[in-house]
Amino acid sequence: STARVSNNPTFTLIEENAKFLKDRRAASTYSLNLEQFRKLGDEMESTTKKFDKIRAEIPSLHVTNCKADGKEMKKNEKFKVRIEEWHKGIVKDIQLDETMAIMNDLIKYKPISKN
Repeated sequence: STARVSNNPTFTLIEENAKFLKDRRAASTYSLNLEQFRKLGDEMESTTKKFDKIRAEIPSLHVTNCKADGKEMKKNEKFKVRIEEWHKGIVKDIQLDETMAIMNDLIKYKPISKN
């Protein structure tokens, strides 16, 4: 898992984003020169656009409804909307994807018998 996380570009971006936010929070002075201030704003905007990829959909993460939810969705429009919104968020959850990868590793793992 550690190797998979360290080689995953999304987790790398998350670490870069955390460092960027920490550095921005620590910055306490800004130039009063309008040109320099705009240049800093443009740099920050281009940097933050790079971090938009963090919340992209994960192709390997497939989410489906259970039968009970499917029946309820046909009857209740508010429930249907709530479930659809939940799905939109969960298919972008990199931590859930890693959890599923760990679970698959555990399922495939076959301990050596001592007999």
